Amino acid sequence: MKSIGIVSDSHHNLNNLQKALNYLINDRKIDMLFHLGDFYEDLDNIEILKNDLQIFKVPGTENYLYNSKMILKRLKIKIDDIVFLLSHVPRKHQCDPIDDNEIEDAINTKSIKSLIYGHTHQYRIFYDNNSSILYINPGHLKDVDEQGTPPTFANMIIDKNRVIVKIYNLLNEIMLEKRYVL
Repeated sequence: MKSIGIVSDSHHNLNNLQKALNYLINDRKIDMLFHLGDFYEDLDNIEILKNDLQIFKVPGTENYLYNSKMILKRLKIKIDDIVFLLSHVPRKHQCDPIDDNEIEDAINTKSIKSLIYGHTHQYRIFYDNNSSILYINPGHLKDVDEQGTPPTFANMIIDKNRVIVKIYNLLNEIMLEKRYVL
């Protein structure tokens, strides 16, 4: 069984990122952390991160590294038999090169079981029956969001092919919880 923390769109809100990570590390006992951009380098300023915690991060569209050849802007990660695609955006973005169809290709070829993304600042857990893809967006960690959504983050538990995803606010209250067999 794996416990994974998922954060996105921290936008230099280090206090909120610290609160989310304190809860994920100390209470949810995460094994892995996914940061989905804008701005993933915020993790460099967090002292609570343990050496044995696996950290996977992708840059957001507001990061100068988003289209750099030095860094991957999307990561495929296999946990048990489930392949996840980590991306800041849920589909091709205007900042992507014209020939970049990685997200759409992964969905169309069913080479992934889940797309974990940020960018929209709207927390969401949704299983699409047409594509057989689980979409997860942990929301954002900004103090004030233009869309009026509160700061949120996610915890995902994986046990073989079973997935439990919970979205929390900064008071560590569950905002949304879903369970799936993938």
